[in-house]
Amino acid sequence: MTFHSLRDLLPRTANKFGLKGELQAALVLQLATDSIREALPDQVSDQLVPKRFSKGELWFESGSSVVSHQLQLKSQQLIGLINQKLGQELVKSLRTC
Repeated sequence: MTFHSLRDLLPRTANKFGLKGELQAALVLQLATDSIREALPDQVSDQLVPKRFSKGELWFESGSSVVSHQLQLKSQQLIGLINQKLGQELVKSLRTC
């Protein structure tokens, strides 16, 4: 019996069942959570929750307009950090809802 790495099987299987986009979005949301903790002070990052990723737009729920403004000020840095972790340029913009 041949064993295959889950790392190798998951992308092929996800693609086969049309789940590639959902898995990619979940990965982007997790990396966004990690990245905001790295790049922003705790009082800001604690009030930002990544909510969805679609068509290059990463949406965050924000605790206040001040926090939304802080996110926008650091948006290029965060986009770069997330894309670097992904190994590809998927995230194009950050938005708040």
